[in-house]
Amino acid sequence: MKTSIKNYIILMLIFFTLLPFVALRITAYPKIQSDLKTVIMDNLEIVGKKQAVLVSNWMR
Repeated sequence: MKTSIKNYIILMLIFFTLLPFVALRITAYPKIQSDLKTVIMDNLEIVGKKQAVLVSNWMR
């Protein structure tokens, strides 16, 4: 089956449009995910400490 030049160009444009997203997924996503986990854990620790202070003040 012969593909037309129009279909070939459309497929190539779609491929080169999606290529940067795939490259970012491979390179940047693991770093972003680990940084996000670190920030979330830090925030949860801060919230836990604040809640502990509130409960201890409430129990006095």
